[in-house]
Amino acid sequence: MRVNRQRKTMKREELYQRFGKAIAHYRVAVDLTQAELATKIKRPRSYVNNVEGGWQRVYLADVFTLAKALGLDPTVFINEIAHGVTYEDKKG
Repeated sequence: MRVNRQRKTMKREELYQRFGKAIAHYRVAVDLTQAELATKIKRPRSYVNNVEGGWQRVYLADVFTLAKALGLDPTVFINEIAHGVTYEDKKG
């Protein structure tokens, strides 16, 4: 007998919003401006602004690049986003 297990999946918009809040949180925690982070990842400042706002779609390679630029382990970072860590309450 086949068991139908339906996982609750977050909406794409929610995922990008969570990701953006996380990037903004960690960027501020390491005392970088959007312009400084943009320079580190070789992207325009508007890209960082759009990522943080949840409007920019982000390639997987960019997730790793952003995490590395912020001094994060990408797997831990992705896990936090997937499990809904709220960055307003999280300290640096």
